[in-house]
Amino acid sequence: VQTCALPILQFKSLIIVLIAFLVLDMRSIRKYIKWIYIAFVPVVIAIVMKPNFWYHLKYARLSVWRETFKLFLGHAERPFAWIIGWGIGTFKAIFPAMARGHFEAEGVWMNAHNEPIEFLMEVGIIGFIPFALYIFYLMRKCKGLALMASLMIAYTLCFYFPLHQPHTSLLLVAFVAYREKQIRGEIWS
Repeated sequence: VQTCALPILQFKSLIIVLIAFLVLDMRSIRKYIKWIYIAFVPVVIAIVMKPNFWYHLKYARLSVWRETFKLFLGHAERPFAWIIGWGIGTFKAIFPAMARGHFEAEGVWMNAHNEPIEFLMEVGIIGFIPFALYIFYLMRKCKGLALMASLMIAYTLCFYFPLHQPHTSLLLVAFVAYREKQIRGEIWS
């Protein structure tokens, strides 16, 4: 990815996480939740109709995600990578050296632009299972504004790289902690 695009992606990720965090506790607008969902439809349509959205998704991101998943499954050099992974933070060294595909025209990819897939490749099944179980725990009984906020977080995790940014990572930790307190009933939800 070209370096000029990084600040824009980081800013988008930060804004999405911040909005999701704010939406999580908007008690006063609960009765308008249906209209809020309807208002997001044009936003989603605008994103999907952007020029080159589908081309970039198909020939860049999906290719990178597919190659990252292949690395997770392992190579001859590392047949048990799917169990133990390649190591945290190794994507930027392993991926450019071993992966090949249509995405190469985009330049060197320093991250997969999909945190769950990159995390799976780096930590393997042993590290990913506890992560997935905790996500399911946080998502249980998720409805209304909590569901919308969680979907916004899922979107930014799958299309940007918020965990590679300290300020956005801190907001994500605060979001998870707040959601945890809601689940325990310590905060009205």
